[in-house]
Amino acid sequence: MTWLDKFHMKLEGKLADLLTKLKPDLSSKYLCTVHGKSVICMKLRKELYERLLAAMLFWKYLTKTITDWNYIVNPYYRHGKQCILLLHVDGLKISHIGKDTVRSMINYLS
Repeated sequence: MTWLDKFHMKLEGKLADLLTKLKPDLSSKYLCTVHGKSVICMKLRKELYERLLAAMLFWKYLTKTITDWNYIVNPYYRHGKQCILLLHVDGLKISHIGKDTVRSMINYLS
């Protein structure tokens, strides 16, 4: 048995509530309330953990790369004239009011 066989995940609040609604037979036995908030703790399968770990490592690498280029990570999604880089699963979305900024970000990342 390795440490990968012992990985657990904690879901809180709305995410725990949503999972309980989607799969009540699976998740309700792991559901509890802590400080008035729904909480689910469960053991993950090795394959799911490895996928989550890969996504997290890529996100950390991407964040370090763009902050090294003096970009600032915005914790809130706001509309404006900033360049927005969204990471979702295995894709990136780059948006900005100017096409040249988008092209330069693509060149940086290439």
